[in-house]
Amino acid sequence: DGKSENAETGFKRAIKILEKSPQSQSRAYLATALNNFAGLLSDQGKYVEATEIYARSLQLRKELLGEGHPDVATVLHDLGQVYRSQGMCDEAEIKFDAAIAIYEKSSLGPDHPWLATALTNLGLLLKAKGMYTEASTHFQRALEIRTESLGEGHPDVAVSLDNLAQLSESQGNLTEAKSLYKNMLEILKRHRGIDHPDVAACRKKLSKMPRDEDDTDPKKRPRPNSSTTESMETERPSDIKWEAMAPYVEQVFRAVIDGNDERKKDV
Repeated sequence: DGKSENAETGFKRAIKILEKSPQSQSRAYLATALNNFAGLLSDQGKYVEATEIYARSLQLRKELLGEGHPDVATVLHDLGQVYRSQGMCDEAEIKFDAAIAIYEKSSLGPDHPWLATALTNLGLLLKAKGMYTEASTHFQRALEIRTESLGEGHPDVAVSLDNLAQLSESQGNLTEAKSLYKNMLEILKRHRGIDHPDVAACRKKLSKMPRDEDDTDPKKRPRPNSSTTESMETERPSDIKWEAMAPYVEQVFRAVIDGNDERKKDV
């Protein structure tokens, strides 16, 4: 659409300028611009291009920050998302594992929400591979981190509850799924409002669960919902979303290349 096309043009322009800038901070801006541009390309389904741009960002961030910096983990995580979107599960798992290892040992600490995001995405990947026990472990840990760092009523906690509920449902553990959906619903009602589509979607999931009096009778239990939708964690842990790129790119122009005639030229 128009927004993404404008953002792509802006990124190409900003990257070209930053690559030529002699200012010391330009390389740090360039690394961030590359990573966010790759995120935009990924959102557009341009996975090959996105992978190439992520690789550039990754190398630059390693040079600037060191291999153990959380911003390096962010690029690894984002690469994992690109591989996962293409069904390249083994490659995605390697990148997610690498990102998680860095987050755990970084200055962020082992209870940071970015780590919870990476754990969730790895859990979704493992669930898709049928590795339910491993997926549950990652989902549960993400829930614990979010509850501790964000508070038990935070919307991200609802996302973790949804992931655990859908996993329980896919395994036929409908009683557990129902309990998790109920907790999720209460959080969503408080934060989204009773008329929000997310609340309606959660109510629909709950409506497919057994009534309390049927919980112990397998004959009265509805079949697990095979069409449940995963709660995809597509946000990148630290970088801003592409919809907000226009003002971001303009900020780069002002802060780094103020007065440079090159920014008036088309890429």
